[in-house]
Formats: sequence, structure tokens, C-alpha cells
Amino acid sequence: MDPMISKLGAVSVISTFLLGALVATGSETALADGYVKNHGPTMSKVRSMKSKGMYPVSMSCGADTTSKVFKPVVDMEWQKNDRDVDWAAYAYTGQLEWKPSPPGAWRKVYGKVQLAGRGGSKFYCALYHKR
Repeated sequence: MDPMISKLGAVSVISTFLLGALVATGSETALADGYVKNHGPTMSKVRSMKSKGMYPVSMSCGADTTSKVFKPVVDMEWQKNDRDVDWAAYAYTGQLEWKPSPPGAWRKVYGKVQLAGRGGSKFYCALYHKR
């Protein structure tokens, strides 16, 4: 048997095994978690205020400079949603910038991107209102 053919066969078997392992571990979830991680305190506040009928009129993002570790600081100003403003707010660490869904006439009220550590991830902060 030709040694090249046996090497290709071994590579094929290993590739098949690795593919099976990825499928078995739920690779979609693992990959999604690797690229986007919500900023828990901010997103919890956003959900709470949305359920109370409030909407953010302004947003600002920064980082705690007294710490050696990147710690985002997000401030939002809230108002009663009497005008029934459709809005979306995001605060997360990741590699991609997300836009509101479903697509439409969204206007970006605030947006800021900061480098979050040395790994190439960024901290995204954005507030959108629908026109």
C-alpha cells in the first residue's frame, strides 16, 4: 500500500472524528458565546426598564480607569415611554457590531466601541430609536 494513501486515510478519519465531536458538543452555542458576551448588569437593567414602560433617551459608555482589568461603565437616562418609542439598546463584548432586528428605519442615537483587553475583543455600546 502506498504510504501517501494511508496518511490521507488517517487524516480523513481524524477529520471525521473532530467534526462529529463538534456536532455532539453543540458547536453553534459554543461559537456564539465566543464572539458575543452581554454586559449582564446593563442588559438586566434594560429588560427591567422596558417592562416598566420606560425608554432610554441617552446613553454613555466608558471604562473604570482605576482597575487593571477592563470594567465597562454604562450610564443611561430613562423617561416614561408616553410617545410609544420603539427602541433597542446593546452593551456587550464581542467582535461584531449588531444592528436592531427587524430591519427598518432605525436611527443610531449613541454608539461607542472600546478595546476590551488584549484579545482583540471590543466592548460595543449602542442605542437605537425607530423613526
